[in-house]
Amino acid sequence: MNIDENRKAANFKPYKQSDKRVLSAEAKVIVALIKKQPQKRDDLCRSATIDTSTFYRIRRLLMNKGIIEETEKGYALWFYSETRSLWDRLKYKLEEMGGNLVDLKVDKFELSDTRDPITGWRKKRYTKSSIKGIMILRGALELVAAAGIYIAREYDAVLLTADPIEDMDRLWWKSKLYEVKNVEERYDGYNFSFNIAYLTELVRDREDKETAEVYARSKIYDARSQTRTLLTTFLSDANIVRDDDAKAVYAVICSDPSYDIMKEFQASTDPVDGLYVIGESETIPLRNGDQEVRDYEERVPIFIFTINRAGVRGMKLKRTMEAELRHICETHPDGIYRTLLRVRDNDQRRRSTMLYSTEFVLNYTRPAPQRKG
Repeated sequence: MNIDENRKAANFKPYKQSDKRVLSAEAKVIVALIKKQPQKRDDLCRSATIDTSTFYRIRRLLMNKGIIEETEKGYALWFYSETRSLWDRLKYKLEEMGGNLVDLKVDKFELSDTRDPITGWRKKRYTKSSIKGIMILRGALELVAAAGIYIAREYDAVLLTADPIEDMDRLWWKSKLYEVKNVEERYDGYNFSFNIAYLTELVRDREDKETAEVYARSKIYDARSQTRTLLTTFLSDANIVRDDDAKAVYAVICSDPSYDIMKEFQASTDPVDGLYVIGESETIPLRNGDQEVRDYEERVPIFIFTINRAGVRGMKLKRTMEAELRHICETHPDGIYRTLLRVRDNDQRRRSTMLYSTEFVLNYTRPAPQRKG
């Protein structure tokens, strides 16, 4: 049989290699990655309709031939170019200079539902947690420059982390306790990338902090405590309502708590819709012709704070709370005549939240205590 006859006979066979209808497992993986890359192992196996054992059998061959490669986001073809996130690029840059990612123990700050009977401030509590981040001390100038940040003198260190971290959280690092004073968010385009947390070391200022808190509490003297008692006694819950006329959650506290008042609105238990905050009062003695003090004029600043949230329009609730405060002055339930002066609005944005605020001054005169003898 000559060559032409052999070729003719082969063409008449019932099956030819070119008639193969099913792709090989290797080809299925390549086709799946052409359609979408990168893909995690399980997703790639589903896309290529192969089982995991088959994938592991062919993976070495495809990787050795340089056809596929494994990236942080999964498997991809050789021409795939992976763009690192802003956080990944910063980590790589700092790791080259000794700024390594470390595990940190964190005490997450929370407000309890228990309030101080005099000031109205909430008690603080902490829950244990852990995060990963890069610590940079204020004196580590090369790391500070590489990170592109500035550490002001009031801070001792900075924590860079992609994990959640908030003001007043505390963390341990190298046997030292730090407290988060401020947090800035960094974005990669429109997507969140990482947090910059500015820290102070608590070992140094713990005594000053405790002394300041005791001093602040001691300033809650007669006029402030009496005003808080007046409001907690005579404010009507039925008149301070949400948009659907349900009772709003509010509190009456003295100013200068040891936490940001935004924490009151963000508390995990009983978050408030509105706040009455009583500032430090001013007492002016009023004398008669004989220069004897007969009365005292009290001027007590009162601030109203509200925010927008589901079921609450902050501006509307603020006006409702103001109307109820004025009602107390008009009805003088304890027999003392008071006037309420509206000073100014001080609305401010706190990150993504608008904090509505108005300042008032409550004025009244009280008789001076009579001298004995």
